[in-house]
Amino acid sequence: MSPRLYESYPRGKTFRAFSAVFSAHRLNVLPVYGFGGRHPVGDKDRRIAEKRALICLESIKIEGGVMSAKEDLLKNKKILIVDDEPDVVSTLVELLSMCDVVRAITFEEAKRQLESEPLDVAVLDIMGVNGYELLKIAVAKKITAVMLTAHAFSPEDTVKSFKGGAAYYVPKEKMFEIPEILADVLMAKEKGQSTLKTWLEWADSYYGAEFGSAWLEAKKELEEKSQ
Repeated sequence: MSPRLYESYPRGKTFRAFSAVFSAHRLNVLPVYGFGGRHPVGDKDRRIAEKRALICLESIKIEGGVMSAKEDLLKNKKILIVDDEPDVVSTLVELLSMCDVVRAITFEEAKRQLESEPLDVAVLDIMGVNGYELLKIAVAKKITAVMLTAHAFSPEDTVKSFKGGAAYYVPKEKMFEIPEILADVLMAKEKGQSTLKTWLEWADSYYGAEFGSAWLEAKKELEEKSQ
């Protein structure tokens, strides 16, 4: 799978800014509508978009051989994606094209899938689909659960998710890394390793930048849990 960028604003200066940065690195830009807030205009927004593009570029720079091996690990794995935003679901389906993906946009649909499908991983939104109740069902069915959220992105919800049995906790800003994340989760599970330790290595600097001192107490609690 070639690295790709999914841009929330496919018209005007913002999209052109993303396209220019990514075209310079021989990457494709795939437009996706529906998440990201207002439609930006003006030079200030163009500069912000260019900065976002460079940040995203860094986040998806993965050596081809490494990503290929991880794609092989994901191939034909049965993944449930749950989110009340259809655009988010569609984007994740595209990102996980090597998997056998089932989807749900309501709690009821997701509950039915969790209880009836032989799933390898469930990617669960929190707000809008009662994600913590779905997490309880996934844990009871011994299905690996990865929480993916925007509105419940906080140290408190992160701790709650891991205490509830989640294998990973991903802010939606990082959703484009989901193939690599799921491959790492499955690899850790196969080796009998702690996914929480892997997550702490992945998330520590990001959470520190986002939450500062508020992250330190939550981090300590999670480190104690990972022992």
